Amino acid sequence: MMKSQYNIEADEYLHIFFEEDRYLEERAQFHDSMEFIFMTSGKAIAHIEDKCEEIVPGDIFFVDSYSTHFYEMIGQISAIVLVLSREHTERFRQLYSDYTLSPFLKNKEKNIAIIDFVKKWMEKENRTTLYNRGCTDILFSLLIEAYPLIKKQDFKGDTVLKDLLMFIHLHYQES
Repeated sequence: MMKSQYNIEADEYLHIFFEEDRYLEERAQFHDSMEFIFMTSGKAIAHIEDKCEEIVPGDIFFVDSYSTHFYEMIGQISAIVLVLSREHTERFRQLYSDYTLSPFLKNKEKNIAIIDFVKKWMEKENRTTLYNRGCTDILFSLLIEAYPLIKKQDFKGDTVLKDLLMFIHLHYQES
């Protein structure tokens, strides 16, 4: 497994990174935030922990908290990148604490409505925190309707660091 780096910027309070991008992160990283790649053109190889698959237009790639991931672009690409900090994903995490989405969501027919929703969300000007949280809930609802949840797996590699960071994120408000 490639050495990974903790991306602290992705875990800032109420962080949301949401834009169409022509470059995907090629350095192995992990963060508490959840990340989505909605491929719109081109091809890339998405790596997550010890798995990798090619992602093409119409595919969705999901990265759960603390999963080491990186990308290899194959030529020019375009993708909508969405990174949501814990505050945006808390309801999903609470309702489905032992479950998650599969990283590779490749049913193009099911993904059409999901990607259309994400594009409309992204195009909205002046998105407030409440709007983003509501849209996050709708996004997870659409994904759960389209794909079965899977049991969460333990982290691989960097476990001590990931366990420590997760503990801090879960308990930082306690005295």
